[in-house]
Amino acid sequence: MDKKLFIINPAGFGGFTTDVWHEFLSLWGKEILPEHIYVTTGPGDARKKAASCDNFDVIVAVGGDGTIGEVASGIMDKIKNNPGTKIPALAAIPGGAGNDVCRALGIASVAQAVDAILANKQKPYDLIRVDCMNGQEKVQRYAMMFANVGFPSNALATPFLKRLLGGRLAYHFAIFLKLLVHRPPTLSFDGGGRIFNEAKWTILVANIERAGGGGVCLAPGSRYDDGKMKITIVPKRNKLAMLLKVLPKIAAGKHINEPGFDFFSASEATVLAQNKCILEIDGDTFGETPVTFTHCPGVINVVCLN
Repeated sequence: MDKKLFIINPAGFGGFTTDVWHEFLSLWGKEILPEHIYVTTGPGDARKKAASCDNFDVIVAVGGDGTIGEVASGIMDKIKNNPGTKIPALAAIPGGAGNDVCRALGIASVAQAVDAILANKQKPYDLIRVDCMNGQEKVQRYAMMFANVGFPSNALATPFLKRLLGGRLAYHFAIFLKLLVHRPPTLSFDGGGRIFNEAKWTILVANIERAGGGGVCLAPGSRYDDGKMKITIVPKRNKLAMLLKVLPKIAAGKHINEPGFDFFSASEATVLAQNKCILEIDGDTFGETPVTFTHCPGVINVVCLN
């Protein structure tokens, strides 16, 4: 029998994750030893625990996309720091607002998460390594879904707003609010055969098709196991055009067909900014430019239903 470690973020989605965990226990119906349960105490804790735990076959992240991403980064830290050791697979129980990683894995409910963990069907999962700066310190994290530079909007989708509007509407509303005040930064880009130094609305690097509660089509047709990292370059355009022409097309992924937009695959890309720009990774604010995005195909295994 596979040995599982459950990493629970009790603060996920304003405390909703605790209810999710109790629902899971009622459906699971099996004893889980106390030493196989870890409750996080703050940001970064899930990553540290995943990196330091030993002799587990599967690490189950209980929380939202941020918690799942932390565990994935922790598994990658473990691979880097302990070559040759046993590498656990990653499973997930949806306990956040958007639950986009779980959606990509074919898991839309706690009951389906139970089915997935019991069946233990595993697939390789591509990640995006993000090497950037935090002040004067070089930092690194892995994106399971996307990373973007130049347009940090997800921070506006607060837990309160997500509970009030739901994940999908909250993310769309956050994009709308940011559009009203955003000033496209001057960015230097090198990747996928493209090189430029000019003002752009944003640069988006994606690993799956949808995020933001499934309501934002980041990279049409993309899958977590297709071996491709998709990049979208959004040109500088006036706010009225962005609001009226681009924003309504995001849900269907048709924004990439707009004039001046560039949508392509790359294995690595580097972005510098005239003035430092904050990064977003899977919806969380993390680090700042300069940044290098590196595609890492099939580096971890995930437990899935699809």
